[in-house]
Amino acid sequence: MLPLVPAWRLAAFCALAQLVVSAGAPFDSRREPVGPAVRAQLEYIDYRFVAASGQVLGPDGKPITVGDYRTLVGRFDLRGTPISENERLELAGLGFHFDDETGIVHNLEGKPSTVLEVRALLRTLALHHRHQALERLHTLLSKQDPGRPLPPAALDQARKILENRPEVDGSIRRLVQSGASAGAAAKDVATAYADSQRFFDASAGLRAHLGAALDLPLGPRPPRPPVYYNDAEKQLGQTLGREMTELFSRYPTGREVLGRFRGLTGSTSLPEFSIVKLGPRAMGAYFPGTRSMAIGHDGAVRLILEPLDEPRRAELAPKLDTPQKLARYLLAHPQDRKRLLESIDDTIIHELTHAHQDRRTTVLSEAQAAGRVPAAVYLEFEREAFLTEMRYMHDKVVADPAKVVSKDWFHMYRRLLESYPDWKREVVGTHASLFPDAAADFPTAQEIQKKRLGIAAELAKRGWRDRVTQWARMLGLRRGTSELELEAL
Repeated sequence: MLPLVPAWRLAAFCALAQLVVSAGAPFDSRREPVGPAVRAQLEYIDYRFVAASGQVLGPDGKPITVGDYRTLVGRFDLRGTPISENERLELAGLGFHFDDETGIVHNLEGKPSTVLEVRALLRTLALHHRHQALERLHTLLSKQDPGRPLPPAALDQARKILENRPEVDGSIRRLVQSGASAGAAAKDVATAYADSQRFFDASAGLRAHLGAALDLPLGPRPPRPPVYYNDAEKQLGQTLGREMTELFSRYPTGREVLGRFRGLTGSTSLPEFSIVKLGPRAMGAYFPGTRSMAIGHDGAVRLILEPLDEPRRAELAPKLDTPQKLARYLLAHPQDRKRLLESIDDTIIHELTHAHQDRRTTVLSEAQAAGRVPAAVYLEFEREAFLTEMRYMHDKVVADPAKVVSKDWFHMYRRLLESYPDWKREVVGTHASLFPDAAADFPTAQEIQKKRLGIAAELAKRGWRDRVTQWARMLGLRRGTSELELEAL
């Protein structure tokens, strides 16, 4: 005789089975209507709605299931959903917050992101990368003799841009890398660049272009995303800010930088500090999206573990493997915190210089955000930040040389002392290599701006809609040209 199964267990089993069956059933948008915002996001990442059947086809052309749809509109879980290091860094720079312990990714409103929201934003970032690379290639190729192959220097620069941006079309990649004539490559790049610009223009709309050109308010300005999401993060951030202020006060250049953040009352207010995953090498960064300072998690952990023996290192490493765990550890271990800050103070001085540049050049920052000028890593700003860092390092050499010779950038300090022109070339070369499609000095940015105006004029010839859109866009670009000229003075 079979044992009797309690009724509640049988009911629970049936409910679970029904849930599994329904999750595997095809999704029907007639039975479960999809809101306009969700539908727009799905279509943006290549999902397609079939009105007759109510089916939703995925990017592979196959109908999605109820379970697929639930996953897309459900909460993004960092622990189970792959996201690349660069993607994470870019989202953090915009103001997204990552909690590795809960898996939650907070969006710019401070709310948990959905899978669909993150995927749509990553798609936008990829399209922006492609557009920026095409813009740089267009500017580069248009300067070459169209009847001859690309000269070695231009070919090398073009290849670096393509290596850095896999989003660029394969046909353009093959054409450039094959050594074809500059004219042939320029023609294909110009066509792809113009089509990309039309896509973004259509996505933004006329109202957005007019708003960018005239600084018209298109609604209430959204609040800046929060930096902290728990008490430990906030407490550590306040502690780091206070202790960095004390550390910088010991040196002339440090006091000079602190003075840039002094208010009318005489008190110093540095940007908020937090621990963020920046990759294995980066020790710090300034995030304009939240106007905050980030200390690199991986680099900080490496510095903490470095002096320990292997057994202690193996024991401690799992206790520091997320920014949240590291924040709690640093709060509880002031000596390790002190050693960390004294190891990365030159990096923080560098990034604080960028923070001050962001405050000082509000016009240029807003022009970049509005698309009136090229988004770029401006080399003049980098030289200023590195020079401030080198001056701070010099203060430390004077005070105690033994503490500085092991610094990562000490070779750059020595190069500066040996030859300022060579040092400047090294700064430019380093950033041109790291950011081949983004690094630019102001003359290069002005050159790109002229090409933008030229493309806008060409697009305006395609029809009345393009004419109206490009008229509004050129209004903004001409204003951006004046803003660039003012900043370059």
